Parts: sequence; structure tokens; C-alpha cells
Amino acid sequence: MILYHVGCAVADLDRSMRDVGSALGLDWSPVRERPVPGGRARVVYSLGGPTHVELLEGSPGTPWHVSGAPVHHHMGYWTDDLAAETARLLALGFRLEHDLGHVRYLCSDAAPRIELVSTAAAPELARLYGLTAPG
Repeated sequence: MILYHVGCAVADLDRSMRDVGSALGLDWSPVRERPVPGGRARVVYSLGGPTHVELLEGSPGTPWHVSGAPVHHHMGYWTDDLAAETARLLALGFRLEHDLGHVRYLCSDAAPRIELVSTAAAPELARLYGLTAPG
């Protein structure tokens, strides 16, 4: 697995982009709106890398909805073998929270949420957000 982003759920994507971008000197990919479990989310990634900041503004009822201060939501990792990494984390006591096909969220009571992303999705993420594919 290779860490490639840290995801934060935010209430106001535009303001968060401005504030985080100014504070950290980040430029942003185009904002994309996409369907997610329970509704829709607006999503953006910082450009550059190798590790990106992902900001997500989820509609009410989604796992990415917050009404107050931004929260750390997950750490995103590339994996060449989504099934094997999922099985490994499940064996360590993580629970599968969401399976979105090429993306899986796993959580634990004692660790930050982990987002596994198949490297097979890298070309599409590069096209949408300008992210660099792993290795």
C-alpha cells in the first residue's frame, strides 16, 4: 500500500479550499460533484504530491457531511490487490464500512478510517483530478 492522500470532510468546500490553499500554498484540481452513499459530494484534491489533501463536502445523510468544523475523515492508500488488502485489514479487526467498487473504506474503533483505492482506478482519477498514478 502507498499513502496518496488525506481526506477531510468540510462544511464549506469553497471556504476550505481558500483557507487551506492559502495556509499551505496548495493549488487545487477542478471541483467534481459525484454520487456517494446517501447523496452527493463535492470533491477536490490538492495538486502536486506525492501526498494530496482531499476535501469533501457531503450532502446531509452522507458519511462525508459535517455541519461544523472540518474533520479528518480518512487516509487514502493505493493498492495493487484490493481484495487481498481488504482481507488483510479485516483479519486485523477492521470493519468494511463502504464498498464502492474500486474504493473500499475500512474502520476500526482504535485507528483512523482507511480508504483502499485500486491502482486500476488511477487513470480515471488522473483524468478527473490530475493525480499522479503510483510508481
